Amino acid sequence: GVLASIEVNPTFIEEIKAKKFEDVELIKLKSKVVSGETLYATLDADGVLSFRGRICVPRVCDLIQSVLVESHGFWEALERVRRIQDKLMATQSRQKKYAYHKVMVMLFQVGDNVLLKVSHMKGVMRFFKKGKLSPRYIGTFEILDGMGTMANKLALSPNFS
Repeated sequence: GVLASIEVNPTFIEEIKAKKFEDVELIKLKSKVVSGETLYATLDADGVLSFRGRICVPRVCDLIQSVLVESHGFWEALERVRRIQDKLMATQSRQKKYAYHKVMVMLFQVGDNVLLKVSHMKGVMRFFKKGKLSPRYIGTFEILDGMGTMANKLALSPNFS
């Protein structure tokens, strides 16, 4: 076996920390926060400025561009995933709708009369069977006992024994 450890570091936060002294406006805002002149901006333990709960990104062209590209790419990918999920849900609901029309739940009780349908087999029992013939209805029979949810004991006539 292999023992591995994965540590996730937010790269944009690291880049913002590295380039925070390149923007003159952020340096001015930081001095206001330190002196207590502004209430809306805060400085966290790592030295990253936030204004009303949002991180202040230095006005460095490549950093702003990379943040925008990453954030817009995330939402586009998320939109594609949601479209695929919607298509899968539509397909699944169509399959369920079709299956529910084919299934009829019928519950029988002791004393009910049911119509018996038998599929005959081609060939003789001593030799091999070639296949089933089309099913035929034999007649109605009374349910004597329930053997479970699907099986029932029927009162058959003596010529079927």
